[in-house]
Amino acid sequence: MYFIIAFFIAHWYLSLFCQTFFLHRYSAHKMFTMNKFW
Repeated sequence: MYFIIAFFIAHWYLSLFCQTFFLHRYSAHKMFTMNKFW
């Protein structure tokens, strides 16, 4: 049970870090352009 909780917490932190890192990288340096679908 503890392993599952630790896994979810680690996954949440990892996803949060990746999301903020890529959002800053692509939005700040204009390397990313949105298409009409998004």
